[in-house]
Amino acid sequence: MFSQFAPCFCQFPTGVVVIGARVGSDVAGTVVSSFSVGVSLSPPLVSFAAQRTSETWTPLRE
Repeated sequence: MFSQFAPCFCQFPTGVVVIGARVGSDVAGTVVSSFSVGVSLSPPLVSFAAQRTSETWTPLRE
């Protein structure tokens, strides 16, 4: 799995991304500018920070 994600992690140091997920039958998403790749390569993990008052953060967190 390392070989699949390492090239992606190397090409995206930081930036603005959309975080999305299917929540039941709905889709929720938010834009974050605090996205960081390469937290862990095994398992592949990324990190981002969301504001607690964001209306879209609550469904994504659950």
